[in-house]
Amino acid sequence: MTGIQLLTSVIQGVLFVKVPEIIVKVKDFDFGHVIRFFNRLDDVGLKLLPGHHYHTDAAKRKMIVRLELTKHSHLHIDRLRRWIKRSANPAKKGAQINAEYDVVGGNEELLRRIMGIVEDLHEVYGDHRQRAVLVSMHEGLRDALRGIMGRWSFMYDRTINRLE
Repeated sequence: MTGIQLLTSVIQGVLFVKVPEIIVKVKDFDFGHVIRFFNRLDDVGLKLLPGHHYHTDAAKRKMIVRLELTKHSHLHIDRLRRWIKRSANPAKKGAQINAEYDVVGGNEELLRRIMGIVEDLHEVYGDHRQRAVLVSMHEGLRDALRGIMGRWSFMYDRTINRLE
């Protein structure tokens, strides 16, 4: 058994344990390590993740993608596009996983810029899985912006849209 096989076996073993949340860190839209993780799982491991209702515990779990933004995030939108396109392909491992997005980092200007890009992508992509990913990501961005601006000023800011 190689080191990679052993690590994959350990990770799948952890999935069998009843953990309520799986948190994955993603910096500047680089989902490469998440995709590699999905690709290494066998069908049993995939069914234990949120979004697959074959296993009752999986339906109760949440996968949280902690999206870390830096001042260079807006330069890596191509990575975001690849992630969104991947979510519509049922042949891709992990494409049906339900995730919430928790956004950390960035300032008001960057968050608004990324929100605008997500809103534009929402208009472009028509697949329901792609739109669901974008809506979830948009909610994470809104929450991050709310944290910066303060709850009350955010409520009166009419430039913040809500994706449906």
